[in-house]
Amino acid sequence: MSRGLATFDGAATLAARLGTALPPGPSQPTSADRMIEQRLRSGWRPERALDVGRGDSATIERLALMAPATAWRGIDAVSPGGSGPERWRDGRILPYDGHEIPFPDRRFGLVRAVDVLSATPRPDLLLREMARVLADDGLLVGEVSQFEPSHHGVRRNLTPAGLLEMAADAGLSLEEVGHGEDGFAALQAAYARGGGTAVPARVVGADVCHGEDDGRAGNLAALLCAGRWAFALRRGPVRSLPADPGRSSAAPVGDPAAFPGSLAYWRWRYAAGRDSGAGSYGRFAEFKAEVLNATFKELGIGSAIEFGCGDGNQLALLEVPTYLGLDVSPLAIERCRSAFRDQPGRRFALLEAYAGEQADCALSLDVIYHLVEDAVYEDYMRRLFGAARRCVVIYSSDEDAMDGGAPHVRHRRFSAWIARHADGDWMLLRHVPNRYPFRGDAGEGSFADFFIYIRRADNPGA
Repeated sequence: MSRGLATFDGAATLAARLGTALPPGPSQPTSADRMIEQRLRSGWRPERALDVGRGDSATIERLALMAPATAWRGIDAVSPGGSGPERWRDGRILPYDGHEIPFPDRRFGLVRAVDVLSATPRPDLLLREMARVLADDGLLVGEVSQFEPSHHGVRRNLTPAGLLEMAADAGLSLEEVGHGEDGFAALQAAYARGGGTAVPARVVGADVCHGEDDGRAGNLAALLCAGRWAFALRRGPVRSLPADPGRSSAAPVGDPAAFPGSLAYWRWRYAAGRDSGAGSYGRFAEFKAEVLNATFKELGIGSAIEFGCGDGNQLALLEVPTYLGLDVSPLAIERCRSAFRDQPGRRFALLEAYAGEQADCALSLDVIYHLVEDAVYEDYMRRLFGAARRCVVIYSSDEDAMDGGAPHVRHRRFSAWIARHADGDWMLLRHVPNRYPFRGDAGEGSFADFFIYIRRADNPGA
């Protein structure tokens, strides 16, 4: 060890207590989510996961893409007498008192706790509660502050030694520990931002944090000097860590280069900060709104339900009194609820929560050619026509073809599906060609046209 760590009498004892959880070789700053991703990439698939403290939605979406079968729930503390925020209304995120977790014993294979133990008055009690709901052989992964100059909500700083004691009391074993950013460097930067001269490195102990070797001593030094650090605790015997392919934690999880499926793709897309696509903006959105609003007026449509509402930009141009928008992405639904929170006639829900609601008109706008799986496509079409009382409006291509350059695009001849499954009840009222047809540039034209269907019973002469 270096001279700096040699002056810390407990360094060798702490290193021994950390055991194999402390990496033996060179390591980079890590995070709780990187630890989770590393295990998911190795094939680990917990049946249920709990996010304590309701972390960033985009992060949870990215993790969910890696294991779509894992059912995520979240809890967030609410002050006595307080009311839950908008995000609790979908039922996946519940309020709790900050102490007692409202789930039964051994419920979750993964518990995620980022910036929670540092913010609670009794981290030992909360850790016991998280251990209680952790399944046998389950994993509790989290991050805590050790010393940070500006992190909001920090009540106490936790050291590795302190966490080891609490974990042992809760019946958990430390499987992995990793350092975050250099806390002394963060203090220096904060001091400088406050108008002072940067703190001399020798004053804040840089000799302790730097100059170590690339093995356990260097990792221990980085851990002791970290402003925040991450850990993985297991109920049961610890496991050897899976090999990390070295993917940056900043890289988008669920990158469609290795296409994960239509549902996962669209969750990834919104989690990555992208929008519904060019078809919902600019002149394409204006053309679609013109056709839709004219149809609503012509047929006297008072309510609409859209399967695949996206980010809601298209809806802002529509003139229909009552609207229900459904989508597979929780982030897209959150955006829509926020954008239309002052319009009581607009409601939004996850597609998985659809309970058979109907409306005068069912809408499918730029969706069908994104349903690459046959089973997903079949379910979608049946649901679309089953939800319509009077008309169905489809805006899509109508041919069978794959787009070799876009794995999330598969053109469908949906008119053939209608002829096989719905021709007895439905008829084509109108085909409206696109005002801006595709001629090789997706930014200038679209391969989608409008197809407007009505019930045959509403047109006896047909």
